[in-house]
Amino acid sequence: MKILLITLCLTITVLLGSVWESWGADYPKGYAAAQSGDFATALREWTPLAEQGHALAQNNLGAMYEKGQGVSQDYKTAVKWYTLAAEQGNTSAQYRLGFMYDVGRGVPQDYKTAVKWWKPLAEQGNAHAQTNLGGMYNKGQGVQQDYKMAFKWWTLAAEQGNASAQYNMGWMYQKGDGVPQDIKTAIKWYKLSANQGFEGAHFNLSRLQKEIAKTINTPTVTAKKPSPNYSDWEYIGESIENNTSYVDFKRIQKIDGFVYYWFLVDMLKPMKDRYLSFKHYTLGDCKLFRNKILSGHFHSKPMGKGSGDMSPVPQHLKDWTYPTPNSMDEESLKRVCNK
Repeated sequence: MKILLITLCLTITVLLGSVWESWGADYPKGYAAAQSGDFATALREWTPLAEQGHALAQNNLGAMYEKGQGVSQDYKTAVKWYTLAAEQGNTSAQYRLGFMYDVGRGVPQDYKTAVKWWKPLAEQGNAHAQTNLGGMYNKGQGVQQDYKMAFKWWTLAAEQGNASAQYNMGWMYQKGDGVPQDIKTAIKWYKLSANQGFEGAHFNLSRLQKEIAKTINTPTVTAKKPSPNYSDWEYIGESIENNTSYVDFKRIQKIDGFVYYWFLVDMLKPMKDRYLSFKHYTLGDCKLFRNKILSGHFHSKPMGKGSGDMSPVPQHLKDWTYPTPNSMDEESLKRVCNK
């Protein structure tokens, strides 16, 4: 299985004016110009300040030369200005300078110097620096390879919501590098990353789910389907659409970590064809926390009463799926697995 590992967080941050310093009106003039896309004016206003030692102006000139905004792209000059700002404690410049050394942009590639600039930022809680430092430990670049240290820094960044770090946590748990292999936890981190739109997480999550489906089979013992007409429904909760969910806990059947159960939803508003409730006979996998629908029924009255129709189950619901976080589907599976 091909696994995509992201070890570098590439976020260019240009500090354009969150802090005003007492250098006259030139800095805010440059800020206003840069905001409107007039980088030539920003360059004219900031260059004299940068030459006098203004750290914010130095950092911003570094970013402009790195990206070629208002000037010809010049990585060496970008490094010059980043270095001057970084040495004055400008954290944005310190982060970018670490990146320049990491990839060899404007300077010879030097992983140790990249670590030098990123580690203090990581220790201060900078999630981007933590993510990148974790990557250095994972690969042994500029430091001795240490999966446990990679895990430490990625954990700190992931808990702050960094999508790249969340992805890498999923990868570590999937592979068992620096931490005991735990597919369920890998899926948890991949989902968090994927929910932020991280494409690598979508890819690995999909591949992982497909491989799990191939290697773990549905129980060979067929559960006896209880009649839903005599169900004793217990309240689970309400969805954001104000539909109410129930489970028949008295008729669940557990077989080797799998659970068969009836799940009912009462609709606030009638569905298509005027149905007011539907119920599914569902198979849950408590080990990997996933489920699939075995059969479906629609009813003309609430609580599964009134005339009912069998409903063909859509193909994507016949396959194993992982419940959406904070959904009634997730809550019902938790309840029946813990019963």
